[in-house]
Amino acid sequence: MLIMLVALACAHKDHHDDSAAEATATVSFLAPLDEELVVLGDNSASLLVEGFTLVDVERHNEGTPEGFVRLSLDGVMVAESGLTQLPYTLTETGEHTLTAELFYSDGDALEPAVSASVTFTGVVE
Repeated sequence: MLIMLVALACAHKDHHDDSAAEATATVSFLAPLDEELVVLGDNSASLLVEGFTLVDVERHNEGTPEGFVRLSLDGVMVAESGLTQLPYTLTETGEHTLTAELFYSDGDALEPAVSASVTFTGVVE
């Protein structure tokens, strides 16, 4: 049984060969900022992504250090894009959290996860 486990461990190879991308990739918010007041309606999150190449969400290149950003508002995915400007619609006043996470082009998350979050307040104009 031990031989089988060793064989399985040796046979497993992460299909994302560029662990350096995972180690150096970062994502951060340029807008909105923490504790900012954001008017209800259509808005845009602006991100800074470094150490990782963003590509079209529909492009699937197995094992390459490139991918897309997934944007979630209060835990619900609102956009996926290979761009650093992502739209979201704010419909309720009060405190909200936006999270941006990097994913490989095949849909796998980086390990460890590379993400950033901001908390802001939705207000009526």
